[in-house]
Amino acid sequence: MLHNLVIRNIRYYLKSYAVYLATVAFCAWTYTVFVSFLRNPLIKEIMGNSRTYQVLFLMAAGLLLIFTGIFVLYSTTWFFEKREREIGMYLLMGIRKSHVCFLLVIENSVLGMMASAVGFAAGLLTAPLLQMPILGSEDVCILSPADSVVMLACFWVIFILSALYNARLVGKSQLIELFKAEQKEEEPLSLSTWRAAVSLAVLIAGYVSIFSVKGAANIYLLPIGFGMVLLGTYLVTQQGTGFVTKHLRTSALCAKSLPARVSVTGILYRIRRYTGSWASVSLLIAISMSSVTAACSIYENGTLAVEHAASAEEKASALVYLNLTAAMAFLLILVCAAFVAATASMLYFKVLSELYGGQKNYEALYELGAGRSTLRSILRRQITLMFLVPYLIGAFHTMMFTCYIIRNNVLGSAVPVVISIAGYAAIYI
Repeated sequence: MLHNLVIRNIRYYLKSYAVYLATVAFCAWTYTVFVSFLRNPLIKEIMGNSRTYQVLFLMAAGLLLIFTGIFVLYSTTWFFEKREREIGMYLLMGIRKSHVCFLLVIENSVLGMMASAVGFAAGLLTAPLLQMPILGSEDVCILSPADSVVMLACFWVIFILSALYNARLVGKSQLIELFKAEQKEEEPLSLSTWRAAVSLAVLIAGYVSIFSVKGAANIYLLPIGFGMVLLGTYLVTQQGTGFVTKHLRTSALCAKSLPARVSVTGILYRIRRYTGSWASVSLLIAISMSSVTAACSIYENGTLAVEHAASAEEKASALVYLNLTAAMAFLLILVCAAFVAATASMLYFKVLSELYGGQKNYEALYELGAGRSTLRSILRRQITLMFLVPYLIGAFHTMMFTCYIIRNNVLGSAVPVVISIAGYAAIYI
């Protein structure tokens, strides 16, 4: 019976999980292309002569895996929350918790493995075609079976760990909690001016610590600064957004417009639940836009090296360096594209939660006389706010990152960051 239920659920939820599965496949494709570039003979030769490039490439590959893990964990947890009543029905039917946990582990693992396998297959086919024009070399790398197995294993470990985490949630849940999950009411967050000021001060102090590091001087302040930036991001997302939203609700704009007042009030009462997601997404957005900025900076340095080459030997060496910078820029933009897809998917799930959770409220407003145009305006404003908050915080982090690399003479102008912020806004908002 259990294996039939697994097959039925996989077929039933295949369409509902389409956005999640497509994003997982794209992340797997990105990782496959990334690793194939690392295995290219030209890149391996250059990396062998530079410890810095080795660290940069390995950090980017690790960051992509970590980010994929965060996205998978977030998405599968959201799916679990939407299936709590279904899980409660399984328990009422007499199915043991251990069997329900096994069911979730198998479902999540199989769906994730299917999507990642599609992404890996597409990556193996397209990676050689991308290497020739970007690297300017006929030497292409086709990944060995051992590399493919290792990459698949990395992704499958992520799916199994996320499935085990959701199975643990099932084990800790009580039957009555599963059926009352949709009836939980949000408590308003305690907000005050001094809390918002403290959160902003923590964020500013973190960046002051980071900007104090130049070369090897005061290097110990770097981890302290990053820690304070992370903490400050969480606090600003919660207290800062709450402070602005609270004052916006009492403004003349909301007093004149029912959709604006209802939208702002709805966000205000959900800030406690959205804080973690908003803070995580804002940091991921910052990483994405900073990747584009770094890619432009790297390619700019490569073109300058070719222009300033005096002799033929120097020019040949500069052209090799330019090929490397082109590959690095392409890979960073590729990682950025994966981040964009995943962050958009995460907020897409959050929007769905908003629509499902507020369905009864919208029905009540409709019965009280609110027209369909008013309800559409309320939904549009709430969705805009949900996307706008993490985007603004992420854009702020990106501008601070740009100021830091300009200060250290890594980037010559702020044009790349303006392009990345504007391009991300066009896609994202």
